[in-house]
Amino acid sequence: MPKHFNTIKRYLTDEEKLIDFFEDYRLDEPDFEFIYIDDPNYNDLSDEAYEYNDMICDQIDEAELDENYELADELRNKLIPIPERKIDIEKTFNLLPDFEKNAALIYIKNNLFVETVILKCLNCDYEEEVDYDIVAECWMDGPYPISYCPHCNVGDFIPIDVYNKKKRK
Repeated sequence: MPKHFNTIKRYLTDEEKLIDFFEDYRLDEPDFEFIYIDDPNYNDLSDEAYEYNDMICDQIDEAELDENYELADELRNKLIPIPERKIDIEKTFNLLPDFEKNAALIYIKNNLFVETVILKCLNCDYEEEVDYDIVAECWMDGPYPISYCPHCNVGDFIPIDVYNKKKRK
């Protein structure tokens, strides 16, 4: 279906391509483990922190069901961020079998990109950048996709350039 709106293309770095390759490889080889960079500041969340986040997520769901979006946003700010660990690319790469190393090197030579679209709600003006593949998958017909806003749950969540044209009228 032709696009009557703009998308954003961001080309992946070689590191991002390799991480993508590792993740795909791990789907075929579940025993494949990433090697992480030793970060003395890294601490995984405690069980209590995970339980706290679960409790806050339940409260967010309740607030959104009650259409209390301000409370839902306040609660989101109370979530404890889940720390990310950085993959040691070189050491993880060295764990691959030789034929997979060659495949990985070929893979990073490709011009791969992530395509996104900025969606904005005509009702509440909430804005979010979304992976275009997700938008395209849900797009049934028409010149542009329309979906429900994750903030106010009204079906006016559209690409930002279409939003801007409609608001100018």
